[in-house]
Amino acid sequence: MKREKISESSLASACSRIESGKRIMKVLFVAYNYLPNIDANVRIVSNICKHLTHCGVDVSILTYLSDRSLPCEEVIENQQIYRVKMSFFARVIRRLKRLFIAEASYIDSAIEKKVTRLVAENNMDIVVPVSQSIECVGSVLAVVRKNPDIKFMPYFLDPFSTSPFNLSRKARETRLEAEIYERCVKTVLTNEMYEENKENSFKNYLQKMEPLSFPNVQKLCSTPAEDDIVFDKRYINCVYVGFLYSDIRSTKFFFGLLKSCGNNDIVFHLIGGRDGLDADLEDAKHILGKRLIIHGKVSGQAAVNALLNADVLINIGNNVTNMVPSKIFEYISAGKPIVNTYKSPGCPTLKYTEKYPLCLDLLENQDISDGLVEEFEKFCVENKEKSMSYEYVEALYAEHTVESVGMRFYEILRQSLD
Repeated sequence: MKREKISESSLASACSRIESGKRIMKVLFVAYNYLPNIDANVRIVSNICKHLTHCGVDVSILTYLSDRSLPCEEVIENQQIYRVKMSFFARVIRRLKRLFIAEASYIDSAIEKKVTRLVAENNMDIVVPVSQSIECVGSVLAVVRKNPDIKFMPYFLDPFSTSPFNLSRKARETRLEAEIYERCVKTVLTNEMYEENKENSFKNYLQKMEPLSFPNVQKLCSTPAEDDIVFDKRYINCVYVGFLYSDIRSTKFFFGLLKSCGNNDIVFHLIGGRDGLDADLEDAKHILGKRLIIHGKVSGQAAVNALLNADVLINIGNNVTNMVPSKIFEYISAGKPIVNTYKSPGCPTLKYTEKYPLCLDLLENQDISDGLVEEFEKFCVENKEKSMSYEYVEALYAEHTVESVGMRFYEILRQSLD
């Protein structure tokens, strides 16, 4: 039976009619970073907030003043933005990686004070702190401890106490996460976190948990940007767009694959920032020469244009089994061929890439054989000119569209307030 597609405008109109019969819902999001800055989490949260405003919700966002050229208050896309400077104590703790101070290290007094003030002055119905960073959730939790009547609904985009990078602090972070679940009205979290929590000590709070996909499948539009990257179409341009973290996203396998590749027409473009990996990049650049081009950070629109103009998109897999990189849905939205490397058979990314017709999944935990190199080269050459329409992608990943996820988020908010 063919499903009739409901447009975003129809959904927004329906939601607006619901809001018009009631007092307008006021929601305060608390996020480490936000517009006009762009990163993976900002894209997710801004997509949700944009949809909520279309539904008639009064959306405010409290974030950090990361750039002194930005105002402390402004309106962006019908959302009221508030910015505060990170407290001196919070800056020190972030540098020390919270090694010696327990509970206080997850609370920023600047965020705590501003949330308390905004809730009181603007009569907020609910506060939605976003993690990561956990300071946002911890600071709101501190407010709720003093004001139990304040409703809050954490939005976990990444695992917290179950992250493999928090093993030295696991006991105290498990206690903190349990308190968050205990005091919140609901929690929105990733599907992977929800499935994991079914089997751990948090299973007693499952009735408060709402699993939600990332709202990143959307039609991408090309608009000229000052920092656009122009690809030489004489070559097969393989493009990675995103941030590289030395502890969770190693480039060793993919660079090894490129080094073994004899097709000099295959060029790899690295677009975005990185944490470490300088030695690996220098070594790869020494061997690959002009076949490896490091562009660094670009604007959000230039990044989108790069996705749309690439011949092949490259996704370098995480080594965190309970976290899906939201970037994969942006790649899927572009409709371009994808080479996805993954580090274990249980990688959560596979359930999304395996149904994507133009994807080659490569397990990193294997020798780079002649057969593997040939498979990679063949995929790049045969698929260079191929792409899929957004309409096809949208039908294939309907549950990940901004409209679908945004509508579900709206419903969860309504349930939390009823």
